[in-house]
Amino acid sequence: IFAIGKGDILVGRTEYCTYPQVVLQVPTIGSIMEPNIEKIVEIMPDLVFASSIVPLEAVEQLRSLGIQVVSMKNEESFDSTYNTILDLGYILGAQEQADLIVKEMQEEVKYITEKVSNAPKVSTYYVIAYGEYGDYTPGGGTFINDVITMAGGINIASDMEGWKYSKEKLIEQDPDI
Repeated sequence: IFAIGKGDILVGRTEYCTYPQVVLQVPTIGSIMEPNIEKIVEIMPDLVFASSIVPLEAVEQLRSLGIQVVSMKNEESFDSTYNTILDLGYILGAQEQADLIVKEMQEEVKYITEKVSNAPKVSTYYVIAYGEYGDYTPGGGTFINDVITMAGGINIASDMEGWKYSKEKLIEQDPDI
């Protein structure tokens, strides 16, 4: 929303929305998985953008209160990211800026993939989180997996489903990075 020049109309954000830094001045409405319905109603938005991972009950509750909600697909791919930006541009009247951003992103992806096309592949383990509740990394079919592959890496966890990864398997795979 900020990238397409519409950050000034934002009246609420999740606690995970922290970029760009200026967004920290926008009040939070809870998390993606636990939005605070009362806070959302209190700020009276004209429109709520909800990721597809927002619980359906929360979306239905907002709609039952007369709040317009646009559910955004949360597919893990570059194409989905491009489409989300284009959809936001269309909905918020910033199509030209959205088109420009997508074009720049596509050019950058093309540049990077061409640059690394002949480089040796590097086995990679990407840390999302670790600790007492488990070790988390992106498997195949995720946006991060696509980024690793695009950059010339081989995601050692590309064959797994979900996000949890064992330390034993990590040691067994012995990634380069």
